[in-house]
Amino acid sequence: MFVSHEAGFDGLLSAVAWCLRRRAEHPVLLSAGEEPLLLPVEPVTTEPEIRAFFARHYTRRLGEAVAREFLDRAFRAYLAEQDGMATRLYRYFYLGWLLGLDPSAQLQDKDIAAVVQAGARTGMEAHRYLGLLRFRMLEGDCYLAEFAPDCHVLPLILSHFMDRLPDQCFVICDRRRLLAACYQPGRGCSIHRIAEQAEPDGCALADAISLLPDRCTVLNAGSEADGGYARLWVRYLQHLTLPERRNLRLQRQNLPLKVRAYLTECGSTAPEQAVNPYRGTVLSE
Repeated sequence: MFVSHEAGFDGLLSAVAWCLRRRAEHPVLLSAGEEPLLLPVEPVTTEPEIRAFFARHYTRRLGEAVAREFLDRAFRAYLAEQDGMATRLYRYFYLGWLLGLDPSAQLQDKDIAAVVQAGARTGMEAHRYLGLLRFRMLEGDCYLAEFAPDCHVLPLILSHFMDRLPDQCFVICDRRRLLAACYQPGRGCSIHRIAEQAEPDGCALADAISLLPDRCTVLNAGSEADGGYARLWVRYLQHLTLPERRNLRLQRQNLPLKVRAYLTECGSTAPEQAVNPYRGTVLSE
């Protein structure tokens, strides 16, 4: 049985609920637009308050603490954006309801193992960007950060920066998915889709800045308006390095080139030409 769901995690949960009510064991869940030709497909619309529905029912079945971790793992696995994850997530929800326990320990099941691995991968990447995301100062007391994560970690890291920058206006731009999260004090946070650029790796900087107040314009790194802190940070790292302790392989393992492209200390260069401040040269792969 093929089941088509609308975009978003709520759409997926609605399709899962539709299948669980019919006790389907092996449905194939597809997002809208991926339906196979010449085969019957059951379209499912998004139900209102579906997340609260799942939280309520799985709390009764698994207990509050286990259900919270169970649903959080499912959400992180969904954000990994892997092919076929919707069908595997249904198996995850189905076993959780059937057995009355968290099935994440049953790694002999390929679907469960895939969900657990995808959730862990998304969580690790989100944790990494909590320390690697860099904000650039904009004229008008606003800040802009850009990154291109493999997983869709933007919803996971927003609360961290909203909690630590509650009185600052900022935009976090996901260049891979062309999404921008805009936070303004007193107005909350909202996620917007930005226009696609002609270049494959287009910055979409103008679209991100347009979400901020009109007075905001981007400043060059190390300009006098930002106090020259970007330039001082680069100089600090260059003088901090010990030539005898250089280990380029370890640097690339802990700080991949795709991440350095958006770091202040590495300059705003392309990933394949990311500056390594610890070595003072340009790295190429």
